[in-house]
Amino acid sequence: MIARLFALILLLLPTIISCSGTADSPPSPNLQLIAEAEGGVLYKAGPVSVVELRGTYRQMGRQYGALLKSDLAAMYQLAVEEKMIEFYTKTLKPPYNYTEEAARKRMEQIADIVYAGYPWNYREIMLGIAETSGLGINRQKLLNIAELFKIMEIDVPRVCSGMAAWGQFSGGGPLVFGRNNDDDAHIHRDMAKYVVVAVFHPDDGSIPAAIINYAGVIYAPTGINRDGLFLELNAGNWTHYFPDRFPIVLTIQSMLHNYSTVAQLDTPFKNMLPNMSSIVNVADEWESLSYECYTDGRVKGRAPDEAGLVVATNHFVDPTWGEIAAPDETTIARRNNLLARGREFRGSIDADCMMKIFDMALLDKNGQVNPQGGATVDGTIYQVVAIPRDRILYLKAPGVFDWQKIDLKVLLY
Repeated sequence: MIARLFALILLLLPTIISCSGTADSPPSPNLQLIAEAEGGVLYKAGPVSVVELRGTYRQMGRQYGALLKSDLAAMYQLAVEEKMIEFYTKTLKPPYNYTEEAARKRMEQIADIVYAGYPWNYREIMLGIAETSGLGINRQKLLNIAELFKIMEIDVPRVCSGMAAWGQFSGGGPLVFGRNNDDDAHIHRDMAKYVVVAVFHPDDGSIPAAIINYAGVIYAPTGINRDGLFLELNAGNWTHYFPDRFPIVLTIQSMLHNYSTVAQLDTPFKNMLPNMSSIVNVADEWESLSYECYTDGRVKGRAPDEAGLVVATNHFVDPTWGEIAAPDETTIARRNNLLARGREFRGSIDADCMMKIFDMALLDKNGQVNPQGGATVDGTIYQVVAIPRDRILYLKAPGVFDWQKIDLKVLLY
């Protein structure tokens, strides 16, 4: 108890901005205890909910549902009842012509297929949430994949950007990773207010891990574990989604609970069949690399772009892929900008510098690519900067909340 109190006090200490300037807003390093339920704890880092969950998978789900009950209800109403019903009945073009009733049946069909493929432990989390949130399991299944319905129906723009810097690029400081989670701004912008950092402590001996996602969504597009292993997902070079395969975003969550270092990931990555074309960027406190994953089962681990620098957007960079799918200009421009900013700030990239880089827009005020800019676009829904060695995250949702510091050392042990 004393150690935790001391760690929470440390979160109030000021931070120093570097990298020849400042981020848009300094991080707000706070972690306020809000509530407890059935052994779980809810904190707030500014507007961001952070839940600490312990016990069996069902118990952790029950804690999650009880602590985030109001957010889960609001997120369900927004994501399913408003955004997805609108998508099916108004956005999808003929020959679909979904009525509201047909849209609901279609979503339920997809949700059941995805849920059926979930392993026992993750279904137990969802059942626990359903018990205490008031949603019930059918609505929880819909909420769990609300952000994925669109990509199951139509091809969508390839989005997300990631960058790791260490060694000569961090000036000998710890490895730092930055990522943009990009999506459809019309659908997802309002969901950003419900982004949650959920820290799972399973009682089965698995490694405790934190995932960053919307309330009620149990899989990991971004996460970090107790041992400092960090993973994040970018869309790959093709957006078709196979709902009857094991979701790669759930594979990432499982990896966080079972592996400690980048070196340990090579075998599991190269023995999976991705359910969608993906780029998974991985890091620990010593190194980073990028896995380019194709839906035919081929997965290639790509070495750093330079010693101490990895940049990945949404096209495969390994030259041995050939012409699987030509990258569009946007993913090339975002990658080029991040490479240029990495080289520009070589030797001084720390967390504050990485936040500054990810505060830079891709386009200028005239809507043209700015080669002196960054990778952030209108569809950037939330952003994460991580220091794996220190188990520290910074989280921002542009237009919703500014950078918030979340020290997970306190919560991952």
